[in-house]
Order: sequence, then C-alpha cells, then structure tokens
Amino acid sequence: MLKSIRFLLLSVQLLSQIFGAVNSPDFCCFDFFDKRIPKANIVSINKTHSQCSTPAFTPKRLFCVKQDEDWAVREFVKRAQ
Repeated sequence: MLKSIRFLLLSVQLLSQIFGAVNSPDFCCFDFFDKRIPKANIVSINKTHSQCSTPAFTPKRLFCVKQDEDWAVREFVKRAQ
C-alpha cells in the first residue's frame, strides 16, 4: 500500500513538472533599452510571455523594450494587422 501511494505521488509530481514546463516562458527581459528604435531598423517585434515579471516587446529579440512605450505599442499593433 505504501509503495502504491509513493508511486502515485511521484507520478503526480512528474506530470505537474512536465505540464508546467509547457506553459513556461522561454525568454523574459530583465534589462531594457530605453531609447526609441527607428522604424526602419525594426524587422520583427514580439511580446514576451505573459508569465514574465515585466511585460515587454522584443524587436528581433535583440533588445527589450517595456510595453508602456507608446512608440513600441504602435509598432507592435501596426505589424500585428
């Protein structure tokens, strides 16, 4: 009986780690570029994962720009259309 409970607990723990990793962020920003990037230099722009501590945009994943920067929001919306 004790072995069955131990096996069940280990199985639940393993499955929770597997499914938790599926929704975890692969890239978050911790340092931010605080200057405006010229439109011509932005090839692509993406949002960071919703579980990151600070929401950000990542133009071509070279820089991190906070999502409260108006120019970055406009550029993200424009390219999402």
